[in-house]
Amino acid sequence: MLQILPKNQASLSQLFALNHVRHIQQGMASNSAVKGKNEIVFSEKRVVGYSPEQMFKVVADVESYHKFVPYCRRSVVTLKKPNRLSANLNVGFQPFLNLSYTSHVTLIEPYLITAVCKDVKIFDHLKTVWKFSPTKDNDPKACLIDFAVSFSFLSSSHSMVARLFLDSVVRENVKAFIDRTEQKCGPPSREMKQKSVLVRKL
Repeated sequence: MLQILPKNQASLSQLFALNHVRHIQQGMASNSAVKGKNEIVFSEKRVVGYSPEQMFKVVADVESYHKFVPYCRRSVVTLKKPNRLSANLNVGFQPFLNLSYTSHVTLIEPYLITAVCKDVKIFDHLKTVWKFSPTKDNDPKACLIDFAVSFSFLSSSHSMVARLFLDSVVRENVKAFIDRTEQKCGPPSREMKQKSVLVRKL
């Protein structure tokens, strides 16, 4: 079972989550500086009519990814401990690309989920960050989603085909999780607003 922190530890957990995000972002920046042109960073922010707890629960359900995440064909959790898990995932874009890899996930409920993926032959790295924050009006039934994914190719020969498909997949990714939350929790409490989308190809 995933560990749930008591409410009186919420502020401490949130501080830890923010520090963890900074660490991940610094790692992404460092990889960009080293790898240069093979680096792609996609980030998106949306205000949604679901609480951080509701969104966290859906994103943390890695074992169900094959049911709703675009092109995910297999998702099997192989290790589960308090605040972290590992899973074997398979993402397919037949006949062009078929990726199998291990995802190591860190969970800080309900603020942050990060994933670092290993065993991917064509990538130097593949990192994902989900952050769930209160809205400016502190609506308990809504939150700000801050999603970012960074990936770098080992060889530029993979870049053309893989970028075409991965760019499409990551653009669909956030919407897929929001749609899944609606299936689980019902209609949103407010209209969704997309705040920003950023794609950097370095």
